[in-house]
Amino acid sequence: MNLKIRTYCNIENGVVTLNGENLDGFESNQNDLLKDLYVHLKVDYPKFYKMDNLSKLGLLGVELLKSVSTSLAQMGEDDLGIVLQTKYGCLETDINHQARVDEKSPSPAIFVYTLSNIVIGEISIKNKWFGESILFIEEPRKLDNLIRHATGLILNNKAKTCLIGCLDSYQNQHSLKMAIIETGNDGPAFSLENLADIFDKK
Repeated sequence: MNLKIRTYCNIENGVVTLNGENLDGFESNQNDLLKDLYVHLKVDYPKFYKMDNLSKLGLLGVELLKSVSTSLAQMGEDDLGIVLQTKYGCLETDINHQARVDEKSPSPAIFVYTLSNIVIGEISIKNKWFGESILFIEEPRKLDNLIRHATGLILNNKAKTCLIGCLDSYQNQHSLKMAIIETGNDGPAFSLENLADIFDKK
């Protein structure tokens, strides 16, 4: 079975790229990046503004991929597997929540985002995808778990397509590398070398 990297996007140091090319017409700075990208992509999802930054980042990565992937935009609810990893997880939200607890004014709206895998939940709810999913806490350059798990989902018929990625949002630094993995003949082979090369592109 030929697994291919069909499309990919990167967000790094305020720069947004889609399949290796700068996102056409998009300019922003690190402080307003998530809000500006949401507006640029013309996403209509008011809940976005209530999310933590990690969930916003993940959702925007999916919207970028959907803008060029017909199969992703038309994906059946059980056909997609989601395999993500993050270094910091929800650490920023944890810190904010603890500060509110120390002030004796905890916020349920903040508390709900003190689970790192809530980013997968928000992506799934927005897109009505309810297939297999997992999130690893791992260094961004260690891609073995991503590759092993995504490959297993497709080869074992648990998913027709996999959304994979590494993402972090901490101290107003946003980093996302995300790709769609499918069977077929188009695109680079789904390998550690090719994935690392694509994820390293700025």
